[in-house]
Amino acid sequence: MKFYKLAVILFIISIQIDADNIDQEYKIELLIYKYNITKTDEYFTSLYNIYKEDLITLDENNKNSDFSNVSEYIEAILNNDLIKANSIYPKIWLRDNSDITKLNKLKNQLINDKSKTFLESKSWIQTIPKEESSKFIYYSSDDYGFLIKLYKKRFMHIELDSFLKNETNKINKFIQINQRVFNEEIYLFDHPYFGVILSINEI
Repeated sequence: MKFYKLAVILFIISIQIDADNIDQEYKIELLIYKYNITKTDEYFTSLYNIYKEDLITLDENNKNSDFSNVSEYIEAILNNDLIKANSIYPKIWLRDNSDITKLNKLKNQLINDKSKTFLESKSWIQTIPKEESSKFIYYSSDDYGFLIKLYKKRFMHIELDSFLKNETNKINKFIQINQRVFNEEIYLFDHPYFGVILSINEI
């Protein structure tokens, strides 16, 4: 009888939580910089608006979920309280991580490159859910920012919007990327005024 109950509980959990979301975490590292001298005659007039809904803000308060609340989660599932269940174990687990390891050499090169101004590095650990469960992770400073969404279809994909702000806080210099990406790869997304370097590594 105990084995039957355990099997039922494990079956419920397997339905409600994608196994990838528990077992597979990825270290994301991102560098953003701008060019000191811009070699382009292109004039950017279109404005970018942060129109995405239900954003996850990247800050120091992001904490990873753990398994200490399994009993609460099971109780919520048995009571069909999916809102509570998802708050205990959300589809995207995210925690801030300040270490730059994979991109550390590139970061130092950018800092020492007189043709560029290094703006910031960000690093975090997250799960990468299926497309229908994915959300944009949002970060913004006074001068620049980005929105990034990683998800899995048949392969891993990224949607990245990164931008520079002007003196009036409007955005007319931005990158918009939507493409397939791979684990353990480094990507450069370039713009005449600035650039973003990104690495994705399963841990």
